Amino acid sequence: MKKSETMSKFGNSEFPIKLTNDYNLDYINLYILLYKIANSAILKLRKVNCFNYMVTSKAKLNYSKVADFFLAFANSKGDLLTNLKLQKLVYYAQAWYLANYKTPLFDDDFEAWIHGPVLRKLYTDLKNKGFYLSTPISSDVRIKNVEKDLNNIDPKLFPFLEEVAKVYFPYTAYELEFMTHQEDPWIKARGNLEPTDRCTNIITKPSMCEFYGKRIQN
Repeated sequence: MKKSETMSKFGNSEFPIKLTNDYNLDYINLYILLYKIANSAILKLRKVNCFNYMVTSKAKLNYSKVADFFLAFANSKGDLLTNLKLQKLVYYAQAWYLANYKTPLFDDDFEAWIHGPVLRKLYTDLKNKGFYLSTPISSDVRIKNVEKDLNNIDPKLFPFLEEVAKVYFPYTAYELEFMTHQEDPWIKARGNLEPTDRCTNIITKPSMCEFYGKRIQN
């Protein structure tokens, strides 16, 4: 099978990420994605014991503020997000925040839907406005306003989300969906269900903390 190659830049280095044309990948190299995050100066990575995971403090944000960040980031790049891609970006923000800080970025839980992790409330919010999974979302939210808002809550939030965006934003919604389909939190939440079976099982925060926390430790 012929493969296409894209180059992803981080700092002064370049890392080749090989993708097949039909997403039937050997597996997108998660280590490359981790390397970018782990070597960012703005992240203070911690080796957390997620086997004994407990949420130790109240979440910093409402999920809508995380979504607003990614919508604003897209606007700043002259791009549009679909409901599907936004879901995956918000998911990875939650995942890496749990892995780094052993506490959730926001309280709501993702469900293990056919197309990967989905935050039902966010999906419903957008669907009610006419934005279905594949529909581009129109939004006038601006990055400067979001940055100011987040800095008023916690100065580390904006740079953290910015790093997540730098890593995951270049990928399409379906590439991000494929990534989540290779990772334990989504797989385990679905259990023995077939790939096309409807599922509303919760992807637990402990499972996310454990899985992505190990990626940091490795």
